[in-house]
Amino acid sequence: MQKVFVFLLCVFLYGCVTIEETTSAYSFVSEKKPEEEFGRKFLSTRQALEGMTKKEVESVLGKEVLVGYELTQRESGQYKPITLENPYRTEPLQKAKKSYQVDYYLVGIAQPDNVVSDNELVPLVFLDDKLIGKGWGFLNNIKK
Repeated sequence: MQKVFVFLLCVFLYGCVTIEETTSAYSFVSEKKPEEEFGRKFLSTRQALEGMTKKEVESVLGKEVLVGYELTQRESGQYKPITLENPYRTEPLQKAKKSYQVDYYLVGIAQPDNVVSDNELVPLVFLDDKLIGKGWGFLNNIKK
């Protein structure tokens, strides 16, 4: 009987133990939405209108996008912004004797995994230095 009591006591005490998960002082991950975390919304490509030149699009959308912060001084808790260049990636596309240029703009980080995936990019399609369309649906229609 005494062994059963000790066993049950151990089981109950084990259930009372809590493990606190900590993050490194160099990470900046929280449960807040990214726009709350960084004090601004993700980049929106709505300002890029069809017919704009590549330079006009770059001036409207900017050449960098904020993706997070890095702790610079542990004692004072100062952070510096981490930015990536935009367009994040560029590729030529040949289709039906036409030469397109596709610029992939980073609009925000959906998953902080150190990888920029396609769902974090928006393709902008240029023909003869003019924006003719944007988005994955538009790009896929041209590729067909």
